[in-house]
Amino acid sequence: MSNIPPYQMGPAEGGSPPVTQKTNVWVWVLLGLAGMCVLCGAVGVAILFPVFAQARRSAQAASTISTLKGVNLAAVLYGADYDDVYPPFKSAEDMSKKLDKYFRTSRERQISPNLNWNLELSGRSMTSILESNKAWIFSYVRPDNPAKTYVGYADSHIKVEDTEKLESIKTETTKMLKNH
Repeated sequence: MSNIPPYQMGPAEGGSPPVTQKTNVWVWVLLGLAGMCVLCGAVGVAILFPVFAQARRSAQAASTISTLKGVNLAAVLYGADYDDVYPPFKSAEDMSKKLDKYFRTSRERQISPNLNWNLELSGRSMTSILESNKAWIFSYVRPDNPAKTYVGYADSHIKVEDTEKLESIKTETTKMLKNH
């Protein structure tokens, strides 16, 4: 008696059809396809992650340059109000206070005390700088990329330089200012 399988109702009697090999194959096919989709998604993310990271770094660099252009413009506007003379200052905090009313954004106010200002320009006439495209006003090193330095020049342009090159830029400016 124990060898007799229990009675199962068929589809005609309101029961479910018996499970067959064909049904099991379809389940495995669907699971395999789902696994492939997950795998393809993971590979796609792995490929795109460095691209998005690079885009983020580029956006940060562009934002920094924009902010520093605003700081540079503030120095030029100060000079326009005070007979083309750079503000007399003794430190970055002092310079930041003098330029405060010329800043357009809070980001410019935040970054200004962190800049390395050229003290040789303190109280100097803007028109006495003959090669303004070579005279640096300030420099800034981003904490996340110490190999690069953002340099603001007297003609209002910002340039990203190798940090190693900064000393030669400073020396060139010092020589130029002493000759004029």
